[in-house]
Amino acid sequence: GEGQRGGLDVSQAPRAASEGAKERPGVTARAVVISLLLIPPTAYWVIQMELIRYQGHPTTISLYFNVIFTLLILLLVNAVLRWLMPRYALTQPEFLVIYSMLSIASSMAGHDMLQVLLPTLPHPYWFATAANKWEAEVWPLLPRWLMMGQQPAMYDFYNGSSSLYLRHNYLPWLRPLAWWSTFMFAMVWVDLCLNSILRRRWMETERLGYPIIYLPVLMTESRGGLFRNPRMWWGFAFAATVDLVDGLNEFYPKIPIIPARADHFDVSQYLQYPPFNTLLGMRAALYPFAIGLGFLLPTDLLFACWFFYLFWRAEIMASQYVGWREIPRFPFIEEQSLGAYLGLAALALWVSRGYLAQVWGMAWGRNKSFSDRGEAMPYRVALLGCAAGVLYMGWFYHRIGMALWVVPIYFAIHYLVVTAVTRVRAELGPPAHDLHHIGPEIALGRLVGPGLLSRRTLTSMALGYWFNRAYRCIPMPHQLEAMKIGWDLRLSLRRYAVALMLAAALGIPAAFWAMLHGYYVQGASRDPSAATTAFGGEAWWQLSAWLNNPEPPDRPALYAVIVGFLFTVLLMALRIKFAWWVFHPVGYAVSSSWSMNLLWLPLLVAWMAKVLITRYAGGDGYHRAVPVALGLILGEFTVGSFWCLYGMLKHVDVYPFWV
Repeated sequence: GEGQRGGLDVSQAPRAASEGAKERPGVTARAVVISLLLIPPTAYWVIQMELIRYQGHPTTISLYFNVIFTLLILLLVNAVLRWLMPRYALTQPEFLVIYSMLSIASSMAGHDMLQVLLPTLPHPYWFATAANKWEAEVWPLLPRWLMMGQQPAMYDFYNGSSSLYLRHNYLPWLRPLAWWSTFMFAMVWVDLCLNSILRRRWMETERLGYPIIYLPVLMTESRGGLFRNPRMWWGFAFAATVDLVDGLNEFYPKIPIIPARADHFDVSQYLQYPPFNTLLGMRAALYPFAIGLGFLLPTDLLFACWFFYLFWRAEIMASQYVGWREIPRFPFIEEQSLGAYLGLAALALWVSRGYLAQVWGMAWGRNKSFSDRGEAMPYRVALLGCAAGVLYMGWFYHRIGMALWVVPIYFAIHYLVVTAVTRVRAELGPPAHDLHHIGPEIALGRLVGPGLLSRRTLTSMALGYWFNRAYRCIPMPHQLEAMKIGWDLRLSLRRYAVALMLAAALGIPAAFWAMLHGYYVQGASRDPSAATTAFGGEAWWQLSAWLNNPEPPDRPALYAVIVGFLFTVLLMALRIKFAWWVFHPVGYAVSSSWSMNLLWLPLLVAWMAKVLITRYAGGDGYHRAVPVALGLILGEFTVGSFWCLYGMLKHVDVYPFWV
């Protein structure tokens, strides 16, 4: 039914509360084996779309369209299997295990994870020139055991028309990628431990909604209710028609387009003159899938997303009008957003302080109020595992050169932001959540000042840029959503946790393989994969600026972080006190992002549709409209994925429905 603020309750029948409740089979050997077999082609497809061809970017949104499309194909195959050999047909829990494992694997290969790391490793060697002085200034600071600087392998890497499987090409990568794989695995492990600790509070006590899993859960219902609903097919047909027509326009330009993508709308023509010329980066789009995802969100979050997006633009115009734009980066939107995310994490942990104290007591045998038998791991294992993982990550970066006093601050900022993103997705399910270029390395560089940090600490922070670049495809939210699936379906969370770690264990090398294979064929510096050189260079150009032009601590940026933190706390306090308060603090946090620049208009449309339907047709009318929204998502994901696959197989440019 409708939640407190107009959201959608996506949970299934609640799991039996008794400790003796029988667990259902679902995390079966065949489900895990199928997932593991699908992980390499999944990683290959993601890399081909996002890096090699740069057409389609599934891991930049909350619900990965490549995984939904794969799930749809498996459902079609399973329908045939159920007809021919019903005893071998997969069940809903097995499908959802596959969905969860492929989501984790896609995260490993995602746009802001290993895609950024790998091109970072050879970049300072290949692009060193007399002008940038990297050979003299940067090379001596680099940990050679984590870098790749051998000329023959780099030449083929950047120019292509070669093969990864030549000895001189693959051998130099083995040592650095093996070390980075251990770090990535430790990161995923810490995420899982944190989820094991927080799951009970967020799932059973607060009963968060987890809207992101709504579509895959309904797709895989054994009765197939979603696919029997004609209203779903209305939405499917509309979105599919848009993508089919626009896709055909790529091959037959005489076919008129149906405007949907951002490049279909020329907003800049209205922003040529002051004060609107300060908004020249503003964009507009009408993605059907985004309208569908938005329709599932709580009404106040929908309002807050587009309202605060326009609020940020008003801040920029106002600061230009009064002359404050002379201050670099004013009004410090990125720093305000960082403060907002830190505020969300702090509030979530503060509200859970009593529960966390109970978990601590339970872990060490001082609290018998509840049991951890049904958790993904015993609380003691989760606490010790989290500590061990963080210690390894800290040792790893201390060995690179990070000062010992910086290590806890650096990883505390990272995990506070990750925890906030996980909480936001679990409670509200925004279609995107990216916080660009304001991770702990940039925050410390600005707030502490590079002049107070050693050169090796600055270098280590440059090598941490890859997992803090934007937080779009971090694995922790997907793990928690998998636990929600497992809990609702009464599956063994411990077996589910093992399956998720297996997905990461194979997903990491699969992602590295898919990237290297593509680069040695295509060439990392050739179009359309120019994003590779951008990903690889961002950290090193920042390091060069720190080394050559160290600046004092940026006090206005620090004040902006504090303002963002306090404003978030204020918005949450008002939301708790007044039931009518519509300015959701999560909207304030997520609306400044690059993704929201593309999604604000679809969310505005979804908000208007939801308000009108609930006002004139009530809750029943809203629930009757939900299948239409799901059809918009599924229709665009299906036809959009088809075009991406077609372009990859035929080596032609196609219509990329997203971005």
